[in-house]
Amino acid sequence: MTEDASTPNLSTSGALTIADVDQGQSNFTPQAGTAGSNGYGNFTLAADGTWIYAADNSQSAIQQLGAGQSISESFTAVSSDGTANQLVTVTITGTNDVPVIGGVASGAVTEDASMPNLSTSGALTIADVDAGQSNFAPQASTAGSHGYGNFTLAANGNWSFTADNSQSAIQQLGAGQSISDSFTAVSSDGTASQMVTVTITGTNDVPVIGGVASGAVTEDVSTPNLSTGGALTIADVDTGQSSFAAQVGTAGSSGYGNFTLAANGNWTYTANNGQAAIQQLGAGQSISESFTAVSSDGTASQVVTVTITGTNDVPVIGGVASGAVTEDASTPNLSTSGALTIADVDQGQSNFAPQAGTPGSHGYGNFTLAANGNWTYAANNGQTAIQQLGAGQTISDSFTAVSSDGTASQVVTVTITGTNDVPTIGGMASATVQEDVAVSGGSLAASGALTIADVDAGQSNFAPQASTTGSNGYGSFALAADGNWTYTANDGQTAIQQLGAGQSISDSFTAVSSDGTASRVVTVTIAGTNDAPVLNAAATPALASVNEDAGAPVGAVGTLVSSLVNLNPPAGGLDNVTDADNGAITGIALSGVNASNGSWWYSTNGGASWAAVGAVSDASALLLAADANTRVYFQANSNFNGTIGNGVTFHAWDQTSGTAGTTASTVTNGGSSAFSSATDTASITVNAVNDDPVAATDRVIVSSSTLVTLSASSLLGNDTDIDGLALTITSVSGAVGISGLTLDATNGTISFTSGSTAGAAAGSFQYTVSDGAGGTATATATIDVMAVSTGNAADTIDLSAAGTYQASFIDGRGGADNLTGGAGGDVFIGGSGNGADTLLGSSGNDLLIGGDGNDTLSGGAGNDVLRGGLGSNDSMDGGAGTEDLLDFSDGTVAVNFTLVQSAVSTSIVNGTGGLGNNDTYQNIEGVIGTGLADTLTGSASNDIIRGGAGNDTLDGAGGTGDLLDFSDGTAGLTFTLTQSSSPTSFNASAAGLGTDSYRNFEGVIGTAFADTITGSASNDQLRGGGGNDVINGLAGDDRIVGGAGADILTGGADNDTFVFDSAPNAVDSITDFDASGSAASGDLIELSRGTFTALTTASGSTLSAAEFASLNGGGAGDVVGAGVHVIYDSATGNLYYDADGLGAANRTLVATLTLSNPADTFDSNDIKVGL
Repeated sequence: MTEDASTPNLSTSGALTIADVDQGQSNFTPQAGTAGSNGYGNFTLAADGTWIYAADNSQSAIQQLGAGQSISESFTAVSSDGTANQLVTVTITGTNDVPVIGGVASGAVTEDASMPNLSTSGALTIADVDAGQSNFAPQASTAGSHGYGNFTLAANGNWSFTADNSQSAIQQLGAGQSISDSFTAVSSDGTASQMVTVTITGTNDVPVIGGVASGAVTEDVSTPNLSTGGALTIADVDTGQSSFAAQVGTAGSSGYGNFTLAANGNWTYTANNGQAAIQQLGAGQSISESFTAVSSDGTASQVVTVTITGTNDVPVIGGVASGAVTEDASTPNLSTSGALTIADVDQGQSNFAPQAGTPGSHGYGNFTLAANGNWTYAANNGQTAIQQLGAGQTISDSFTAVSSDGTASQVVTVTITGTNDVPTIGGMASATVQEDVAVSGGSLAASGALTIADVDAGQSNFAPQASTTGSNGYGSFALAADGNWTYTANDGQTAIQQLGAGQSISDSFTAVSSDGTASRVVTVTIAGTNDAPVLNAAATPALASVNEDAGAPVGAVGTLVSSLVNLNPPAGGLDNVTDADNGAITGIALSGVNASNGSWWYSTNGGASWAAVGAVSDASALLLAADANTRVYFQANSNFNGTIGNGVTFHAWDQTSGTAGTTASTVTNGGSSAFSSATDTASITVNAVNDDPVAATDRVIVSSSTLVTLSASSLLGNDTDIDGLALTITSVSGAVGISGLTLDATNGTISFTSGSTAGAAAGSFQYTVSDGAGGTATATATIDVMAVSTGNAADTIDLSAAGTYQASFIDGRGGADNLTGGAGGDVFIGGSGNGADTLLGSSGNDLLIGGDGNDTLSGGAGNDVLRGGLGSNDSMDGGAGTEDLLDFSDGTVAVNFTLVQSAVSTSIVNGTGGLGNNDTYQNIEGVIGTGLADTLTGSASNDIIRGGAGNDTLDGAGGTGDLLDFSDGTAGLTFTLTQSSSPTSFNASAAGLGTDSYRNFEGVIGTAFADTITGSASNDQLRGGGGNDVINGLAGDDRIVGGAGADILTGGADNDTFVFDSAPNAVDSITDFDASGSAASGDLIELSRGTFTALTTASGSTLSAAEFASLNGGGAGDVVGAGVHVIYDSATGNLYYDADGLGAANRTLVATLTLSNPADTFDSNDIKVGL
């Protein structure tokens, strides 16, 4: 059974069984109230074996059982016959009883009651009927609920509390204020708890007083009151109580004065100095006064004490306490006297302690003093100390008169004043300096030493002068007391610099003795030297321009030297020379001339006669005066024009040495020389005078009775213009042996009908060539007529041995003709009829037209155009040229054609373009369309495609150098190339062409007119054709060919090549040549060996340095050796070709270059030799 299961008793029961074979004995001996074996309760037993147990639940043995604890109780049941028994046991199981807690559950501590900790304790009680559980769960150090302290709890209920007394939470408690801290005590079985609370009660904290608590005053220190003060400090941990109870006018403890006290501790004390209690104090006697300062909370106080110290009453001395004597005023002694007075409030003490014969403080004389204050002084006048005094100098002597009580004294002083003796001055009083000689730090300097003798001691010296301006203001003097003087003057000042050789100025100052009685004038002479003129090299003088081919000088021509240099001041003119010397004149020392493009002359008599300048240098410069008669003149080489930036180089010359018209060395210059240290150059411009072009006689070979058409280029190829201007044919005339001579002004072609009679020079005509600038020339074209049959007879014409000719135009007409070309540009026409013509070109750029028959066309070495005509089975071979074109221009139906570049014969689709059937071609690199809407597609190689007049669809297809060809345009175009695989549309109607769609092209060929061509951002090939073109490659590595005409070429970014592959008939301008690299980087000039035939460098190579020369305006350092064929002038940017390699003569201007970076150097590495 279980404790507390029922009350007041616990009970349980059971039944035993018994079986006995003896009849009537199967039963038990009954028991009533039998105590259990441990006495906890009682058993009863019935005879049938039923038993009952009951125990008082409240008995200690049961109540003290804890949860899970148990006790047992038993009795013995006996059979009725006593032969058998059975032990019956009952177990009593305990339960947990809640203990009862009592005792002291609160405590209290008071701030500052103990140090360093506050503590209290108490004892809780606990009663638990469960045995062994009347105790608590111990706590070793439990923080209080507010963290002010810590609690401990023992198992028996004893608890303690400690808190740090100094913590702010406690110390800031005022009297009567409190805080609390608590913890919970828990029984060991956890079933009961008790809150224990400790109250912490504040007390008033006594503040700490410090600072100044004493003071002192002294009698008579101030009137009418004596005063002092100080500052007490107070610190009270109680909030807001660090202050004093203020006091105003509190009488001191002895009543001498009054105190005040401010709340912050500042106190003052004042007492009437005149009161008897103070005034009667003797020296060293004192009295004191105090008051008590109390804290505002009344818990602390401080006595403040002031001590009043007495002083002695000193007698008052007056009367005459000084005297004076003057050196030599009387002999043998100097003397003076006076009387002191004395008043002492102390009775009987108004007198002095007498003195008889007391030496003065410096021993010059003696004093006497009577008790009544009368004193005398006498000194020997002849002593050195007195005699060496200068005027105004003084010495003194004194003694001290003392009152009879020793408390007062008076110094009596006698001043002895000297008289002056005049000193004697000698030494060095003059010096000389020279302009620009021994200059240090920009200054001239001189020095010397004066002497001085003065009998007055210490006066043998001068009044120092630190920086005295000279009498004329040129410099400054300094004078030391010992007589040493210095002089400095700024060498650069105008007054000095304008001195000529032999001129002088002076400056002086007066040295004065220190006593002012003697002086000496010191003079410095400044001698002049010659100053070199100063030339402003930034003035950029220029010589008067001359005209091209003007010839040698005659009369007052050229440039006055005075326009190259003139003095400033006076202002006016070039103002580029200054000369510090008065009356300076100027001129030039000619130390260099640029004779590369001409010769130099000078005249000293206004042009009445002229002399060649000859070779000049710094070692041998030609002297020319800047006057009204001296001139220089430049005679340019034949046909030269342009500006020479460094025409002459010169120093300014002041004419102080040397003779005009002679030579002198300018190696020594600047300083005091006659020549400026700086040099300048003067430019000379040779005005271009347009030269007439040179038109050469032409030879033309034509077939008889033929309507001939000649291109302008075929006749102009051997015509030249020295000025590099583009040439055109403006008129034709003088027809002999021909008829119908006409000039097509739109395209420059010349047409005529040849005569029927064959023979050399069977006809002729004249044509006029114009350079577009007023220059013209007339040439004769001689016509050789070759006989051609008028029927269907076969003609054979072979020009391979015809020698030199400019052009041919042969029409074979009917029959199977055999036409063979020569060195010129041949136009062969197979003619009408079904004859199988054979047309063979040669080295020229030929036009071969088959006509009606089944013709064989072979272009040969040049870049040829092959047109098969209407005949079938034409065989066309472009030959060795690199730009041979298949020509469909006479087609009557639009062409749809795809080019195949191959050395193997390729068939053309039957009837393409309305032409013949079954034509074949090979060695063809391009195609020309009809005048209709053609579709032309290139090969996998680099092609040239010319669409013609129709609205064409053009595709360059493969290759990296496909060219879109507008060369048959009738006017100039403005075109920007788009490199793309997608079609781009371009309207060329302005040039008489169609609106074409193009793609896959990497370059363009312009018309024969003035085009504006702009490249893409990729690598382009841009050709200008004829005309004055403007070409801009933009980005990419571009290949630019200006062609005929005066073209403006811009490469743009990256590495561009400017190609010159035809004889220069005009001068191209390159605007941005990048000369930063070599053949592998930067831009290149490519000169074709086929055109520039004198070049010896192999094709494909960088130009040999031996074939190149670089000039700089043709100055003295410019040299062109033999064998040089390419010349570059960095001063002008001009690039020349010299065919004969003989230097200056016969140069041809090819192009003018502007470098993208002027700091780069153009040299042979920037030139490549092409085919």
